[in-house]
Amino acid sequence: MKNIKMAASVLFMAFFCMVMVSGSFAADNTIMPIQDKQIKVGVNESFVISLESNPSTGYSWMEPQYNHEFLSLTSSQYIPPKIIMCGAPGVQKYTFKALQPGETSIMFQYKRPWDNCIGKLVFYRVEIKE
Repeated sequence: MKNIKMAASVLFMAFFCMVMVSGSFAADNTIMPIQDKQIKVGVNESFVISLESNPSTGYSWMEPQYNHEFLSLTSSQYIPPKIIMCGAPGVQKYTFKALQPGETSIMFQYKRPWDNCIGKLVFYRVEIKE
């Protein structure tokens, strides 16, 4: 059953990427950067994902998409830049807790809320061990 859920999740993510990339080409002929990373964690352990963010540009990280059966988002916090300089980026930190063993993924979209174009798409594959 877990393998079926994982396969369905991977197929959905692949389809979503294909749709989003094709939409990006149609909108403005630019390539949307896609990053794919991997995390290994134990059950009941927490981990932090830090993403550079610059809300002064209008772009921000949308609410992450993930399987709530495997992960719990325990906090989300924007840390402003240490250097006080106009336009300097800060960091958006997300803290997750692993709930049960298995494999899942987290998807982050960096975009302007009023715009359909995505500036960045970041995937984290999460392997949760007992």
